[in-house]
Amino acid sequence: DIQLLDDDEQAEQMNGEDGWEFVPLKGKMIGIRTSTMDDKHMAIELLVVYAQVLEAAFAPFVANIMEKIALPGLAFFFHDPVRYISAKLVPQLLSSYKKAYGCPSNELAGLWAATVGKLLEVLSAEPSIETLAEMYQCFYESVEVVGKNCLTSVHMNGFIDSVHSTIEDYQTRVTHRAEEKAGATADDVEDEAEEIEREIEDDQTLLSDMNKAFHSIFKNHGATFLPAWERLMTTYQSFLTSKDPTQRQWGLCILDDVLEYCGPESNRYANYITQPLIDGCRDPSAAIRQAAAYGIGVAARHG
Repeated sequence: DIQLLDDDEQAEQMNGEDGWEFVPLKGKMIGIRTSTMDDKHMAIELLVVYAQVLEAAFAPFVANIMEKIALPGLAFFFHDPVRYISAKLVPQLLSSYKKAYGCPSNELAGLWAATVGKLLEVLSAEPSIETLAEMYQCFYESVEVVGKNCLTSVHMNGFIDSVHSTIEDYQTRVTHRAEEKAGATADDVEDEAEEIEREIEDDQTLLSDMNKAFHSIFKNHGATFLPAWERLMTTYQSFLTSKDPTQRQWGLCILDDVLEYCGPESNRYANYITQPLIDGCRDPSAAIRQAAAYGIGVAARHG
């Protein structure tokens, strides 16, 4: 339930009731009955379990649930837990359909066609870092379920559009943190250390889930993803030369996928790839050394 209230007095009267939260908006108050939202979350969570346990037997209910519950739940901005659990539900519904009808099949293709656009839409419209990471996870898990050649060039370019926007926002946050740190006193740094650490962890999770999305696309589409992928070449280069080890690792992992899944097509990127792999093997970070060594190995095997 949602109520639009004209003043604080009405909000105070309703605040005495259990399960209401209030948000100010342009001189008014929006009241949200969170107890109802919690019930909605629990119901969707139960659907996830049904889809996992029943698998193919759940297929008769999948299309209706996807249309009426799962996809609208991704954009349910009033309650983040509903969005998180909806993101878990989408790939499970696709999996039920796949086990019932096989892959490829007209049934799975039809369900995916009605789903993929919505997934890309939430990637491009999500302002919350934590929620955006969940949406990238939903996307790559869904791609893994549907499998080979499930994305068109339009989908791939839509994904890159979302990534470009996400990375721009990420770089703005990194710059802002650096500027605040430079102008802060020792006491300020100590007081804000926990919050800053949490922000950095959220960004690292986001980059990790975005990287897994790249991996899934390359795994299932190979070199056909390269034309869209190339649009962010300058971004990959800036990450590879960054002082931040998280960014360097992110860039190397994407290059590893190019080498592993694009075969001889990756040769034309040799000038971009070779030196970062060599430098990565000498990097102080063990994770970066591992990513670089893996890249050299897959280059020898597939290049």
